[in-house]
Amino acid sequence: MKMSLRRIRSVCLLIVVCFCTSFLSFTVLNQPASASAASDPITITSQTATVSFPKRIDFQMSAIDSNAAITQVTLFIMFENGGYRQRTVTIARGHTVAAHWLEDTGGDNFHNPGTAVSYYWDLQDSAQHVHTDQPHHFTLTDTRFTWRHLTQGLLQVNWYNQPTSFGQVLLGKATSNLAHISQILGSGLKQSINLWIYATPADFHGSLPPGSYEWVGGIAFPEDNTAFISVESTDDITLVRDMPHEMTHLLFHQITSQGIFAPRWFDEGLAVYNQIFHEPDMGFRFQRALNGQALLPLDNIALEFPANADQAYLAYAQSWKLLDYMYTTFGRAKMNRLISAINNPQTDFNQDMQQTLGEDQHHLENQWHIALHQPPTLTPQEMVTPTAQPAPQVQPHMPTVTDNTTPILTTLGIVLILGALGGIVVIFSISSRRRQKEWAVQAASQIIASSMANPARGQPGSQVPYTHPGAYMPPSQWPGPPPPAQGQPRPPAYFNTGNPPPNSWAAPPSTPPVGPYTPGSQGARPDQGWPAPPKNGSDGRPVPPPFSSGQEYLGNRENQPGRQAPQD
Repeated sequence: MKMSLRRIRSVCLLIVVCFCTSFLSFTVLNQPASASAASDPITITSQTATVSFPKRIDFQMSAIDSNAAITQVTLFIMFENGGYRQRTVTIARGHTVAAHWLEDTGGDNFHNPGTAVSYYWDLQDSAQHVHTDQPHHFTLTDTRFTWRHLTQGLLQVNWYNQPTSFGQVLLGKATSNLAHISQILGSGLKQSINLWIYATPADFHGSLPPGSYEWVGGIAFPEDNTAFISVESTDDITLVRDMPHEMTHLLFHQITSQGIFAPRWFDEGLAVYNQIFHEPDMGFRFQRALNGQALLPLDNIALEFPANADQAYLAYAQSWKLLDYMYTTFGRAKMNRLISAINNPQTDFNQDMQQTLGEDQHHLENQWHIALHQPPTLTPQEMVTPTAQPAPQVQPHMPTVTDNTTPILTTLGIVLILGALGGIVVIFSISSRRRQKEWAVQAASQIIASSMANPARGQPGSQVPYTHPGAYMPPSQWPGPPPPAQGQPRPPAYFNTGNPPPNSWAAPPSTPPVGPYTPGSQGARPDQGWPAPPKNGSDGRPVPPPFSSGQEYLGNRENQPGRQAPQD
């Protein structure tokens, strides 16, 4: 017994000695790095980043070097939705330097207002001193206007050219919409959101990505927690139609940010369902589909809505009516549980539905068709609803307990000693690298440069993920020829995805068939490779452009599709 206690004390003593040695080594070896940092002769005296939306960002910096001439200046820029930029800035070498860089944000380099931007400067002098500045952050703003702001809780509204009373009405409407949407979805905001309100459609169109069409009326960017709409007066219909629609997208994506994937019809159906106002044309279009037994299969509108404007409008109407059916049939409590379950990254949408509603997508669709007196989508044999299987219970393994602790403690002591010695080696290595700061910074620059060998160039509209609102147009306002008659070929229901519609709603592919395309993405846009739409159809009227993700039509009759939004 005494021998065992003596061994235990010896092991404990060795552990204490090793940890003390490691701590002292770290303290002593860390001093040169601190001294080196304190001896940095390069100082940045001023720096600015001035936004001129949508054209450019003007970066300026001044610095002095008390030891040698500054010979190299590099600017690193990161857009939250579009990767890194590394810019080598030409300077006049000297102890005092001024650097200036204009970053192009127009055309293919477009970034929407609300994009978070980070940047920092890296300087080197002739004595091989390297100074890497701390990152700075700002948010890209539409600088064409002088914005005013009001905030309440996590909600902020932004407007211009109107008095404070106008902003107070906007904030009141947004607050009321948010309370209503939160009840429907079963949860409130997790992060702050920004609503940017443009005074005219023309001003709004100037904020859109190049190539957007004039009939685009509202747009939301859940990754930035921002939405943009046009409101001309305090009684504008957009306050009860477009504002709650876009806010629903923002809140829904916050609630389900950890989940796998939600089908497009569910995302858009929620947004239309939460609108205070629904244009009669949408109801009429849905009724016409019922009369012709021409509802769209849910599998066909799970990833994207159709390219044909009339069919896209039906997809919105159908998604809205299906969500209304789901809330009426299952109740708000179960629907809230479903939305909460979508946030689980371990289950897909079908599993979420089975666990909360007792139905998967195919059985829900069949049940809805029967309720609408439409042909069933399943055979009698397929109508058996699958039962959600509970996760198997794993019994914990109970290890065998032994009284002989001496070998365990001895082994533990040896492992800790080796770990402490390894720690000392690591500390020596870190200290050595810190004393070679120049090499470290240059190596980091090379790594970043290699990842940016082909600087990513964004594509118009590329910031909009595929789960965003889509473009739609009421049939009564569609300037092109009417849709093909029943039984005639219809336009493709997908963008150029290269994949057929899924047979069931399971986990999505690792790479979505369409987007999201961001300025950091490589390759062609989803719409590249499609033939350009003819200027006029067989009847002499303009043919509407194909449906494109991220854009919503406000129903402004004079803004005909085919004209692109102006860019200032």
